[in-house]
Amino acid sequence: MELVEVEILTQTITQRYGALSQGDILRTDAAFARHLVKDAYAAKYVDSKDDVDAAPAEEPVVRKASEGLTVTELKAALEAKSIPIPDGAKKQDLADLLDAAPAEEQ
Repeated sequence: MELVEVEILTQTITQRYGALSQGDILRTDAAFARHLVKDAYAAKYVDSKDDVDAAPAEEPVVRKASEGLTVTELKAALEAKSIPIPDGAKKQDLADLLDAAPAEEQ
């Protein structure tokens, strides 16, 4: 089996290797490397020749800030950003407000 090297970009927990930290170099099979790079966005190939997909990179999935949040969580997020919540606002209204708010810089 040919091993491929990937650099871990963020703390990642895997069943196969356990916890991996940012900056770790992992040597693994091509299929698992591809999963970490293309599916999980948790790693990058160390050497471009290891990139088993010569096709152009897929666009990363962009998730909305409101995705998966409950009404309570949406309200808390809006309050944390000091965004006023209109009386009678429905869940979609809250989600739209949060998604329109500027992203916080890290």
